[in-house]
Amino acid sequence: MGTWDAEGGGTPGASAGTFTFQPDVQGHVLIRRNESSTPGGRHEDLMVLYPGAPGAVRASYFDNEGHVIQYSARAESSPASAEFVTDEAAGTPRFRLSYLLNTDGTLNVKFEIAPPGAGFRTYLEGTARRR
Repeated sequence: MGTWDAEGGGTPGASAGTFTFQPDVQGHVLIRRNESSTPGGRHEDLMVLYPGAPGAVRASYFDNEGHVIQYSARAESSPASAEFVTDEAAGTPRFRLSYLLNTDGTLNVKFEIAPPGAGFRTYLEGTARRR
């Protein structure tokens, strides 16, 4: 929860930005808002996490480039982590977004893409610190 300052890099180049995790709708959803700058320009996105089937969490992602991604999510307590993965669909790429909370309080963030029929490859990764 809270506001995080992040920096990292990957395919689009070096990036820096801020994201927040805040509960909303009387605690029924969790909202992540993200904004970052890369050599290619400014990126903004919104992700809404919500209960799915019993015991499951789903997430819907929207960004200023017109992408809409539907994720299944899971969290672990040891180590503290969360992973968002798209469902498989023939002929479409898959996406995976991962968070790992380090013992020093920093957060590792990784976004990976798997082209149709191939494994995941890192597109962006970085480290965030809570404000």
